[in-house]
Amino acid sequence: LSLGSLISESQKTLYPERPPLAVNVRPFKEGSFDIQIILHPLSNIQNILDFISSPDGSEIKELLQYIGLIIPPVATAGAVGVSLIKLIKWLKGKPKNIEKIDTSGGLKYFDNNGNSILVDQKIHALYQNVSIQQNIYNGIAKPFENKNVKNIECFIKDDKNTMALIENDIVE
Repeated sequence: LSLGSLISESQKTLYPERPPLAVNVRPFKEGSFDIQIILHPLSNIQNILDFISSPDGSEIKELLQYIGLIIPPVATAGAVGVSLIKLIKWLKGKPKNIEKIDTSGGLKYFDNNGNSILVDQKIHALYQNVSIQQNIYNGIAKPFENKNVKNIECFIKDDKNTMALIENDIVE
């Protein structure tokens, strides 16, 4: 359920003017850690057809890339840059400092050792949302408390090129 809340809250944060998505998370089979996330508009069939052919449909994929649940194609990886999950893993805690970079519109995050990383404004908006951070913990970090969970694989069905591998080092 936390993954569904993570996606819904992220969509509201990055695209507040867009109609909300319904996010259903269900296991592929009972007792399975394999889950299926189904995203769809909240209203009727015509809205679904309009949604799929609209820019909003591609925004879902972009949203999942910003979160870090899927990886972007190599050609567009620079457009997304560091994902929210990668930022959290890199920081290993709270940032020591955040500086706005005027020329790029992005931000520079500093860790406690003085190292820095450039972050897109959208990733920054996701990071600043406490509800999103809590859902990252509940949906991604908390499963790693089970010693049998070594990694989490996320991808779009029938497109293994989008697979993001989240390893057991998101929270130390």
